[in-house]
Amino acid sequence: MTGAARVTGWRALARNDTVRALVVVAILLALIIILPRWSLFSPIFRTTQLTNLAALSIIALGLNLLTGFNGQISLGHSGIALAGAYAMGISMTVGIAGVEFHPILAVLFAGAVGAVIGVLIGIPALRLAGPYLAIATLALAIAMPIILKWNQIADVTGGATGIQLGVDPNPPGFLADLVGGSEAEREARWRFYIVAFPAVSLGLIAWTLIRTRIGRAWVAIRDSEVGAQQMGVNVALYKTLAFAISATYAALGGALLTFANLSFISPESFTLIDSIAYLTAIVIGGLATIPGAVLGSAFLTFQEEIIDWLLAEDWTFAAGSHHLFAFPSPLSYILGLIQNRWEFSPLPSPEPATNVQDLRLAVYGTILILVMIFMPYGFWGFMRRLASWKPATEVSRYRAAGGLAGYLGQRLVRPLADRLRFNRGTWRRPGDAQVPTPRSDDKQ
Repeated sequence: MTGAARVTGWRALARNDTVRALVVVAILLALIIILPRWSLFSPIFRTTQLTNLAALSIIALGLNLLTGFNGQISLGHSGIALAGAYAMGISMTVGIAGVEFHPILAVLFAGAVGAVIGVLIGIPALRLAGPYLAIATLALAIAMPIILKWNQIADVTGGATGIQLGVDPNPPGFLADLVGGSEAEREARWRFYIVAFPAVSLGLIAWTLIRTRIGRAWVAIRDSEVGAQQMGVNVALYKTLAFAISATYAALGGALLTFANLSFISPESFTLIDSIAYLTAIVIGGLATIPGAVLGSAFLTFQEEIIDWLLAEDWTFAAGSHHLFAFPSPLSYILGLIQNRWEFSPLPSPEPATNVQDLRLAVYGTILILVMIFMPYGFWGFMRRLASWKPATEVSRYRAAGGLAGYLGQRLVRPLADRLRFNRGTWRRPGDAQVPTPRSDDKQ
């Protein structure tokens, strides 16, 4: 075999979707094992954050299948996650038909309950679309906590008090040595493992699903429902199926998050704010992408730390618990000037505002707006564009622009103006053909 043939074979193998999926799964499994044991991470706090990230990723994946791939908007996924958590808790404590379920069966039962709820929502939702569908699903997020507090079923749901699971946080005896660490570290790692491994499995299922006939039908319905009908797609079936599968993911995510992290369920465990956060996650991460759901969940998990870091007196750079270096935060300096009413003060610089943390929600909203304006395809779309960047191409563009000013105008000023809707449609690239202006006497 010649060298060229070998290169071609390796390239074909690298471009194979199945091979790439297996490589990604292997990397994720390795990270799941390594991250909780890495000394750069705080043993318990960071592991708990990773547990929350894995559970949020499951819920976001399900919502992305519904909204990103099928085009149906849902604001009721917090209600479905709450129903899944209660289904798991009731089956483990009170039991179903007098039989208390094993935790694994309880989680699977929660997924089945989520699927039933998805079908019950999906059938009437066939006549709704856009904001009308969002408002209809919003009712689920509002009504579910009220239903669970109903006195007639309080003996089963615990009413406003909720349900205490009483889950043993320790791994089984034969896995204790494999998990390793001190008692607290072992408990945190075990909670992470029982969420992270199902999250990878469900991610692989979602990745496979969107490449089947079902996924292609979802995308066809999202792009044009009428066109999909003309091509023979059973729109009612596939839209209901999208709701059922998405609700299954939400219920599983809610059950796993409760089982691994909270061990206690109340009607306020999942709120309307959580539903909005799930939708925010898939928009920020990237609609209709599997990695986008994970990136959006990571942003939700670490957003408070990121915003606190932006508003800090010093920008401290550290890896885990290891301090690297720090320098004054320009944003904090500006806030200090505002608080001091722009009064000039000699060195040292004005003290930062003491209430800068109150601006967390404002900064959070600003980040969302900037992401939607400058990264319409989310974090994952931005990363893909960054990965496709070629320095040689940029050098050629720089030479063609005739200097730094022309290059910045083409690559920075013009895209920014287009994105902000300034002078929209007036920018032309060098060499673009002139488009004739239509005249009133032209034939229509």
